[in-house]
Amino acid sequence: MQVNKLEDNQIIENEIYFSSQLKMNDLDFTNKTQVINALKERLREYYLEPIKKLNKGKHCFAAGVLLITTIEAICFYTINKASKTRMISFFMQAKGMERYNDNLKMKKSIAIRLVSDFREGLIIEGRIKKGGLFSYDYDCLLTVIDNYMIINPNYLYEEIETFLNLFFSELTKNKVSYDFFIKEFKRQFSDIFNFV
Repeated sequence: MQVNKLEDNQIIENEIYFSSQLKMNDLDFTNKTQVINALKERLREYYLEPIKKLNKGKHCFAAGVLLITTIEAICFYTINKASKTRMISFFMQAKGMERYNDNLKMKKSIAIRLVSDFREGLIIEGRIKKGGLFSYDYDCLLTVIDNYMIINPNYLYEEIETFLNLFFSELTKNKVSYDFFIKEFKRQFSDIFNFV
């Protein structure tokens, strides 16, 4: 059996898979349980497991790129704001940013810079702007030294896992959250599926 990657979907024996267990054509957008489980599986297989392997091998830059891409993907479904603002909200909510809670203006400024330097730098330009970097040498999510921002990929991975656990719990329990999610989910896949 030949497996080829097609963007973030897999082609197995001429079938496109949403995740390893679910064909794209078998995804039933009216089945809440199936959609939630399929998205969990997709995020775990295409994002989280590769990040764990990169972190274990101490490939901090590659792990960081995939972490930022993962945040971009999950923010698309989870935070009802424009793309850039979604990531700012993600970083504002991060547990590793709690030390800035007494100065929300500074916290927001740091979150904006994280998005600008890391997201826009990596995703658009293939580099981290303003000398920022990923490093395992610091025992926290974010370290700022002489205006240089340093993110520890292990801690960012933990933030993403925590965020996703809360997100999936919210989707399961809260109809309003699920309705927003499924609308965004359908919009993202509207080029593949014909939604009425």
